[in-house]
Amino acid sequence: MTAKYHEGESGGGGKEVDPEHPPLDRRELKAWYTADFANSVYFQVVGGYLALLMQQVAMEKAGFPDQCPNYAAVRGNRTLSTLIFGNPEDDFFIDNLKTGKSECASDCAGFQGTSYCKGVPQSTLECLTLDGNSRHSLRVSAGDWQIEASEYALLFAGLSVAAQVIAFLSLGALGDFGRLRKRVFAVCTWLGSASLIATLAVTPDRWWLAGAIVIVSNVLFGIANLMYNAWLPLLVTAHWEYLALPLTADAEDRRLLFDKIAGTISAYGYVYGYAGGIICLLITIPIALTTDSASFFRWSVVLAGAWWFTFSWYPIVYLKERPGPPLPDGQTSYVRQSLKEFKTTFGRLRELPSTFKFTVCWFLYSEGFNAIALVAILFANSEVNWGCIPPALGIAVLLLGLPLLAMAGLVFVEKYAAKRGWQPKTLIIICLAIYTSIPIYGLIGFATEDAGMHHGWELFIALVVYGLPLGVVQSYSRSYFSNIIPAGYESQFFSLFEITDKGSSIVSPIVASQIAANAELRWTFLYILIMQLVPALMLIPLDPVVAREQAHEYARRNPRNTLAPPASKTPSAGMSDEVDGASETLNNMGGSLGEGSFLGGNEGGAGLMMSPGGSRVVDLADSCVMVTEV
Repeated sequence: MTAKYHEGESGGGGKEVDPEHPPLDRRELKAWYTADFANSVYFQVVGGYLALLMQQVAMEKAGFPDQCPNYAAVRGNRTLSTLIFGNPEDDFFIDNLKTGKSECASDCAGFQGTSYCKGVPQSTLECLTLDGNSRHSLRVSAGDWQIEASEYALLFAGLSVAAQVIAFLSLGALGDFGRLRKRVFAVCTWLGSASLIATLAVTPDRWWLAGAIVIVSNVLFGIANLMYNAWLPLLVTAHWEYLALPLTADAEDRRLLFDKIAGTISAYGYVYGYAGGIICLLITIPIALTTDSASFFRWSVVLAGAWWFTFSWYPIVYLKERPGPPLPDGQTSYVRQSLKEFKTTFGRLRELPSTFKFTVCWFLYSEGFNAIALVAILFANSEVNWGCIPPALGIAVLLLGLPLLAMAGLVFVEKYAAKRGWQPKTLIIICLAIYTSIPIYGLIGFATEDAGMHHGWELFIALVVYGLPLGVVQSYSRSYFSNIIPAGYESQFFSLFEITDKGSSIVSPIVASQIAANAELRWTFLYILIMQLVPALMLIPLDPVVAREQAHEYARRNPRNTLAPPASKTPSAGMSDEVDGASETLNNMGGSLGEGSFLGGNEGGAGLMMSPGGSRVVDLADSCVMVTEV
């Protein structure tokens, strides 16, 4: 994608208007904000509820709770019910493991050497074998293929991200070159929202359909959002304040003004994006109070799909096409161009040892905190006894509280970090140290039933411990990275940074799915602990001063122009240079409109987009993905 100076804007110092890149008007700017209002529900609503729907319908297909052997074998024995509980109408089940008991969930009593509990199994921990001494396997099958319910949800969550990464690597050039950006954005938005509405057809008998929908919708959303991001530098350079800048203005004046305009647009994008997601989450809460878990998850996803579809019409109509240049000479394939840029960028990263080491650390610990969120939400639905709280309501509160806590934590740290001289690396290590407490506490659950994530109230405490540092670790990771990459190469490096984050989101669900298939899901906490502790130790010896020197030396040996005025008024002149400058200033200021969010802050501070399956930060470098090198 290329931004260019719109020479000839009326009142703009004698500049002429480029008809394909007209000056920005307030309606188009509002359309860009509205796109964020529409699509942010995917992360904040769909990201959690669709995974939960996969798990829930698979559990029900496997017979939970009615076909649990320890429940089905005794539910009709009214004589025994009368002897134990004094009421022949009480349902009850054998539970010699005594897992997850709560006064609101079940009353347990011993009778003839066996423990019986009133009611039905409340979690998969209580779905046991006939003797009540071990857990019953909840598996679904398609032909000869069998899979555990939690394994199914985790595996397909990972596969969906893998498919999205492939799409990013293969199709990034669509947002940067040619005239297809708006059409691709519209088609992927329509098809993506329609795929979410199609969850109406997901039932226990069609449990496999949820897995197909999560892959299709995630890929379509990712492509639509990639196209959406590509508008941002174009909107900034078409802004009325930027156009009013005289052609004689130097590069520093252009950069400062670019930062100012981008910061303002980013702030409003953040407000619109979070407002859309939070409002949609609030609307789902009454559904949680009136339906069963599977219906709640299903209707929440359908609501999000309808929301995305409805509010996307305004941006589809009023965002201008603003085409990019044609593919470079000799190149005819968008896919080959995209893959070429990724290969080139990865080669550059290997020439910067300190930056490469930090990128490895980022891959590991982003893998860890993404895993916390995804595993926790599935754990909450299947392994935790919520007692008096309806599980669907408890989960809805968790998803709603996460972005609010992340914002609060980041605002607090941003307010005091500069005053106290806190450095990004120090803050990252502190956050990772805090995060180790969550898996450690979860592992305690092997030793006792009184603590260690057995009860719903414990998840609310874990939410605070996880949510408050989340925005901080994301923002300051971006800040640290922005200071150790060579000037002029920001868009390529941040594209790789984002793909690295996506790549880590592939690994954790697949690892967790294999753990769920062969052992208790709780063992995933051990994996999460390692993914937080190892990178924290790796970060300690890294010296940001050395890393910056390596980046500066690379930039000195391989200089690139940034924000240079156009050499002529021909369509191709001066275009690529300004793109590089646009991406540099946007990345250095940390603007993040990836999913419509921006939290300005410390140098290079990034915006935060929360995902129920993990947090996500998308830098404005995404809007310049795969820019052709000059």
